[in-house]
Amino acid sequence: MNKRPKLNIQIFAEGGAGGEPTPGAIEVPEYISTYVSGIEDEGQRGYLETMSKDEQGLNTLKSFIKDPNADWNLTDETYKETIPNASDLIKQVKDSGYNEQAAKIMLDQRVEYLKTQKSLMSKEELAAEPNIKNFIATEKNVETQQVYASLSENAAGRRILLELMKLKGGEPTPGLTSNGGVTNYDQKTFIETFNKATRENDRSKLLELENFARKVKNQDAFYYDFMLLDK
Repeated sequence: MNKRPKLNIQIFAEGGAGGEPTPGAIEVPEYISTYVSGIEDEGQRGYLETMSKDEQGLNTLKSFIKDPNADWNLTDETYKETIPNASDLIKQVKDSGYNEQAAKIMLDQRVEYLKTQKSLMSKEELAAEPNIKNFIATEKNVETQQVYASLSENAAGRRILLELMKLKGGEPTPGLTSNGGVTNYDQKTFIETFNKATRENDRSKLLELENFARKVKNQDAFYYDFMLLDK
């Protein structure tokens, strides 16, 4: 981070005459010294340096300035349902020098963004999720994959991506389709076909479903897990 935020802290330490901090051998953690020395405003920097020499003032600084090397209580458990790569994002923001509170704010904002965008999508656009994932997975260029993934998260972007899939010969809407003799399923059609094949004891259809589940396992493990295939 290039600029240090200005902390508008108005706390006066008890102790010496005239409100001056009480002298004493107080060990200031290195991360606080580094943070304070990086403050651009000379007056603010001097004020924080004075605070750091007093035990009460130092404790106040510790409540505002978090140790970047301290273990975080923040985990991906709260977010992984909405943000599949939450653990990677937490690591990225931590490595970038943000504190735990800032990381939580960023993740909460991303959750709200994704929920808001999904609420703006039609049922058909939401149901196209498996086909969109397959389309992105077939793209060999990593940067292009990232662009497609960003588009798919945004309501307007997803509509553009679905149109692009049509132009490239992809299947923008969910359902049962045929691709070079291989049947593709969305989750609803897959479950319906599985239940029908089970009732009728259609072993060839069950084998077809199993082959499909193994084929798309890396793109979408739902089908593989649904059929309880061996790991």
